[in-house]
Amino acid sequence: MAILSAQQLLLLSAMIVSLSSGTNYIYSLYAPQLASRLHLNSKQLNIVGASGNAGVYLSGPFLGIIVDRKGPRLPLFLAAVCLLVGF
Repeated sequence: MAILSAQQLLLLSAMIVSLSSGTNYIYSLYAPQLASRLHLNSKQLNIVGASGNAGVYLSGPFLGIIVDRKGPRLPLFLAAVCLLVGF
């Protein structure tokens, strides 16, 4: 198996992140199943959803600074790894 070049790895990471970045937008689709499997009440379920949104929106400015200073390669790779581990 051939090793991916840096450009191919960056493209693959960007594709994974872009395909997975809509998870907060479809939260209402999988929230009922999440609640039933984890035995959560509506307040706990709302805390989970709000925490996900807060993590996405509050981290944006800080990650933007890192991308501006270091470039997109490392943040995209780390985002892809986090999404793969999280799912």
